[in-house]
Amino acid sequence: GTAPLSWLQKKEIAEGTARGLHFLHCIASTPIIHGDVKSANILLDRHFEPKLGDFGLSRDGRIEADTDEKSPLIASHVKGTLAYLPPEFITNKILSTKLDVYSFGIVLLEIGTGLRAYLDSRSPPGLADYCYSAKNSSKNSRWIEALMDKRTPPADNKAGITQWFDGLICLGLQCVEKDRLVRPSFPEIVLVLAELSTKFDSTP
Repeated sequence: GTAPLSWLQKKEIAEGTARGLHFLHCIASTPIIHGDVKSANILLDRHFEPKLGDFGLSRDGRIEADTDEKSPLIASHVKGTLAYLPPEFITNKILSTKLDVYSFGIVLLEIGTGLRAYLDSRSPPGLADYCYSAKNSSKNSRWIEALMDKRTPPADNKAGITQWFDGLICLGLQCVEKDRLVRPSFPEIVLVLAELSTKFDSTP
């Protein structure tokens, strides 16, 4: 089997994927919505640089205003992978850049925990709910130890990685907020990940 990813590789995959989605959403006058962001569609080259694959569900969106739009874009039908899709898309087919933000949030939680997006035998089965309940039911920082990917090799800068992991999970949970207008945009996500990167590199 393949060796587990290091914390540094995980960090770079998170940052590289965020940059790719930021590019899609911001490069043109109207954003391109990928529509199927999931870990299986993040392809790694031999240097572990992430590339977004499978644009089969991508479509043109529109800039999402801070206030709720009176007439949001509506998709003709729900496509994508259910575990990565936000409630407003599954229920009302509302299509916005915040769909990709939600999916990316699930990917961030997967990167940090090494757990699957959805697992029937887990309680709760959805990863966002699972991380949320673990974070809220643990005292102090015990939830960090409970959720950190156990297969990832230990590193020298444990304190820095713990701080980075804390921020990563918090960002992931912000991205999967049920209200799409509360979720951050990709320019904000890229900035937060850059800020977290400085914690990762810090030594005690």
